[in-house]
Amino acid sequence: MTLYPKILTPVDIWYKGEGGKFQYPELYKRKSMKTVLVTLAPGFEEIETITVVDIIRRAGARVTLAATVTGVLEGSRGIKVVPDEILEAVMNREFDLICLPGGATRNRQFEK
Repeated sequence: MTLYPKILTPVDIWYKGEGGKFQYPELYKRKSMKTVLVTLAPGFEEIETITVVDIIRRAGARVTLAATVTGVLEGSRGIKVVPDEILEAVMNREFDLICLPGGATRNRQFEK
């Protein structure tokens, strides 16, 4: 029985102190490695992206950063990130978790 929603926002996932307590600890108890898709578009919110990716990777999950465009993406505060793949290339793959970081221009990108 799943006790968490299939899609969690960065606000849904939180980390507490050095002890590594997560709001959804059952996500990290599965025997196989978790796969997580983090979507990116120009103007993404950096703290919602980088913090979540860092925490989830520390928990042992395989995170894929997939972008709406190719090349280096610049976030809303000027931080540049190189995505792993283009979003179209991962659309047919299954992920255990999908993370949708915010950002004003990012939201307009996903409306397309």
